[in-house]
Amino acid sequence: MRLLKHLCMSTGLLATLCLLFSSCEKDLNAVYQQDARVYFFERSTVDLTSSVTSKSYSFLLDPSTITEHIIFIKIKSMGDTASYDRYSIGKRIENGTTARAGEDYEFLPALIPAGEVEGLLPVKIFRNSRIASEEVSLVLTIGETEDFKVGIVEDQVFTLRWSDRLSQPSTWPFYFGEYSDEKYRFVIDILGIAEFPPPDCTRCVPREGQYSYAALADFAARLRAEVLAYNAANPQNPKNFTF
Repeated sequence: MRLLKHLCMSTGLLATLCLLFSSCEKDLNAVYQQDARVYFFERSTVDLTSSVTSKSYSFLLDPSTITEHIIFIKIKSMGDTASYDRYSIGKRIENGTTARAGEDYEFLPALIPAGEVEGLLPVKIFRNSRIASEEVSLVLTIGETEDFKVGIVEDQVFTLRWSDRLSQPSTWPFYFGEYSDEKYRFVIDILGIAEFPPPDCTRCVPREGQYSYAALADFAARLRAEVLAYNAANPQNPKNFTF
């Protein structure tokens, strides 16, 4: 009889604990769902664990009729997916920002579609007379919305930079000789290329967007021929540079 009584008490206690645990779990889930968060999720293509914290854009290769461009930044939500579309937005950080809201850029809503945990945060940047002479920057973070708060601390800040000016790129090939803005514009017009990154090492196979030393030498030969052809056709206004 005493054993039966003990079993009943234990069973009742266990049932009570289960009810309490279930209730707490539901409360925690509700709080977590209400506190959904999102963070920047740009990663290096070489090392997928390394965060990318900035992007740059130049209007140099765009026709003059192009006056705006949208830069997309990958974002990711924390927790489970939702059965409805969720939205986030960028928020300006004053420290380090030189771009002017409405004149140089505009934030657009970021969408994380229903059933997904990743999305894109778009920022529209404008081509104006200011960026013809200087590079502007926008430091941003995640702005809170009804759907999301800010997520991982290490991925809360991102920097965008853009311009429409000619300045010597860090990857200017030595095959091209001495740099000048006029020569750089000629290179862009002929090759349609503004950056010339070499392979990661002397024996490495060039990745997409990289150029072998042989390819750079071929570019220089083509440019020399184009300069000669241009000067022959325009003796009154020749190009005063060589490759």
